[in-house]
Amino acid sequence: MKTVALDLDDASILDGNLVLPIVQQNTQHSKSSTPKDVNKGIAKIDLILRLVAIVGTLGGAVAMGTTNATLPFFARFIPFKAGHNDLPTFTFFVAANGIVSAYLVLSLALSIFHMLKSGATLTRVILISFDTVTP
Repeated sequence: MKTVALDLDDASILDGNLVLPIVQQNTQHSKSSTPKDVNKGIAKIDLILRLVAIVGTLGGAVAMGTTNATLPFFARFIPFKAGHNDLPTFTFFVAANGIVSAYLVLSLALSIFHMLKSGATLTRVILISFDTVTP
């Protein structure tokens, strides 16, 4: 936003009209964020998202791995015990969540490193490529 300042000391009269010089001043004192600050902010968000993902995947694996539910199957009189090893899909779910949780715990070190060294580009590329390949 620009403001107009009137300088009355330099005023003059021209053809019977008061003429004032106009001086424009920029009153915005916005601090532009540097790329280093932006990289540190992204690294903090990355760390928080990794922690949330660890809690979610580990919680899902533990909940599925320790469940022992008895469900009525076809009729109320035939009980069916459901566990993670009854169907290959459930076994894959537990194994995949365990692998992803382990990967996220190991990748926390790189995420913390990026918070400390915001100019590290090679490790960011490695982390992004591993994030893409992880199940």
